[in-house]
Amino acid sequence: MFGQGNHTEPILVVSQMADDDLAALSADPATSDDAAVIDAFLAELGENEALLDRLCQWHYSQTADPAFECQAVASFQAAGYNIYRLKIWPLEWAGKRYRILYAYDNEYNEYRVLAIVKRADYDYQTQHTITKEVMAEYDAIGIPHLQ
Repeated sequence: MFGQGNHTEPILVVSQMADDDLAALSADPATSDDAAVIDAFLAELGENEALLDRLCQWHYSQTADPAFECQAVASFQAAGYNIYRLKIWPLEWAGKRYRILYAYDNEYNEYRVLAIVKRADYDYQTQHTITKEVMAEYDAIGIPHLQ
């Protein structure tokens, strides 16, 4: 799907880095069920144009199935990266806190999942390793920076 030009409908693409994150969660017996929930959620999201259109709002939340919240990450946005975070309410309600970091590429009408992280391991600080990796992935994919 990369580099195939503009899409009329939005699409969801999982980057290799995020796919690796999901594989690591799947391989760990303590988080494999969580990985299955995340994977199923991303598949459902990717098939629902109306929900995809919600992902680039500054903040959106719904408790109807599929229950989730998404929000622009101010620190990324201020640095020129069109990056948001998503959390899945059923996992949150169970005390399992993950963040799905994604970018919107307006040029191709694509949502790019960049990373899937445990919230306890990530604080959104600009010098954090995950922040640097996400910014590098964004740049490597070639998503335009915000003006």
